[in-house]
Amino acid sequence: MNTDETIEYYVTFSGSIIAFTGKGGCDGVLVYNPAQGWIAHGAGSLMWDQFHQEVYRNFRAEQLNEDQLKGRNIPLATPDREAIPATPSWKSNFLWEVKCSDVPPEILSRVKARMPLKTEVHLVLMEDKYETSFGDGKYLYPEVAFWSEAEAKEFILERVRTEPDSAKREWYEYSVRSVLLWTDEDLVNLRADSDIQPYERFSLPDVLKVLTS
Repeated sequence: MNTDETIEYYVTFSGSIIAFTGKGGCDGVLVYNPAQGWIAHGAGSLMWDQFHQEVYRNFRAEQLNEDQLKGRNIPLATPDREAIPATPSWKSNFLWEVKCSDVPPEILSRVKARMPLKTEVHLVLMEDKYETSFGDGKYLYPEVAFWSEAEAKEFILERVRTEPDSAKREWYEYSVRSVLLWTDEDLVNLRADSDIQPYERFSLPDVLKVLTS
């Protein structure tokens, strides 16, 4: 076990007990579960990002020393670097392939019609800037999707122009992210790719959901 590395303990706003390893949590996070003990999540994972933002970005956690931890009857973490999952790319956190049988027919037919070219979809992502500044962190989720970038940009302009809620007008911010769709020749799997960035959270099932809604 590696016991020499930096370990910082916190209790989060929601009550989770966590331990970040490495300077500023750069090596990963361990989350305490009473039934399982400390569970490790690599830096760059969704769990790591959630807690890292809460602790180091939005400062919504209270640091605990070892005595305070023992007072809660929680054992000290003794992380083994080799046991902490390797740092994934942000894209690897999300699902980019589904069975064609699970794809709505109207979407699958459109993708098939473009073969062998890939079909481009444009997501409108929404960020709640209030949550980014004062909540648990920065998160961008898809609101809607369009087959053309022009339609996506027009939607944003219209949404901003007609939004009746003053709080949403002040705090909601929109952006466009493109996704490529294609399928193999035997139509078994639908695949997707995107230049998804940190804080953006969506996968292929999310794309299909907003395309059909």
